[in-house]
Order: sequence, then C-alpha cells, then structure tokens
Amino acid sequence: MTYLDIKEKGFAYMRDEGIEKAKEFLGDDEYKDEITLDDSLLESTNPEVTFDSSNGTINYSCALMGNSKKGNIEFGYISDDISLDLDIVVEIVQYYMKKLGKLKTVLEATK
Repeated sequence: MTYLDIKEKGFAYMRDEGIEKAKEFLGDDEYKDEITLDDSLLESTNPEVTFDSSNGTINYSCALMGNSKKGNIEFGYISDDISLDLDIVVEIVQYYMKKLGKLKTVLEATK
C-alpha cells in the first residue's frame, strides 16, 4: 500500500520551483504540466524502514520537507510497502554475507 499526504501550503510553496525543475529535466519541448520534485527540492526526514514478516514486504516511511529558494517548509509524508522479488532477496543476502565475511576476517586478525 502506498500512502502520500501533501500539505496544501507546502505544495503551493514548492509549486513554482517544481515546474522549473520539470522544464529543466524534460526540456521546453517535452514539458506539458509536470511538476518535478527531486532530492534537490525535497528532503526526507525521520525515515523509518520496517519488515513485515507476515507478507514479506518492506515498509519505508518518512516526513518530507521542501527545500525552496524561499526557505524550508513541511511538505508532507509518504509511506510505501515494497514487495521484494526472490532474486533481489538473494542479492541482498549475498551482499551482507560478503560484508560479514570481511568482518570475520578483521575480528580473527585482531585476536
């Protein structure tokens, strides 16, 4: 499930810069009515990542702050459940097994 809460005041505050960013990203020929808010304009604060073992999903949630030329403002909140494909889980496990192997080597060397 995805949940997005946008503060009306925050959106109005960031709207013009989002239009400028969309034109910059898409070009004047491609731009229609998009608003682009990337990490140069939005900052996630108080991020939380949890794992739901009942359905195998990861939940990511955070508050969003707008970083405008005019100053900072509370923009909203986002929460998203992410289902991981088994191939991705295997890649993650392999990555951390390598990290743990390096840690084991370091610990053994310090005995």
